[in-house]
Amino acid sequence: MDSLFGTPISCPVLIGRQAELTALHLLIERAKSSKGQVVLLSGEAGIGKSRLVAEAKAYATAQGFLLLQGHCFPTDRSCP
Repeated sequence: MDSLFGTPISCPVLIGRQAELTALHLLIERAKSSKGQVVLLSGEAGIGKSRLVAEAKAYATAQGFLLLQGHCFPTDRSCP
């Protein structure tokens, strides 16, 4: 049997974020009809921002969007 250590585990059901997820789905639908906008998602650490984004990305992919993702560099390190 293969070991599952190191494999991320997440609940298949998103709990308590239906309003936020519905808003993101609506914005994705608007982008699909050429009326895109920018979304700023902020909140305390551990509140579920990454999970909400993962759900929105999955929905957008299912709608035929090509997703591009970027990452920030920590400000306390020098960048090449």
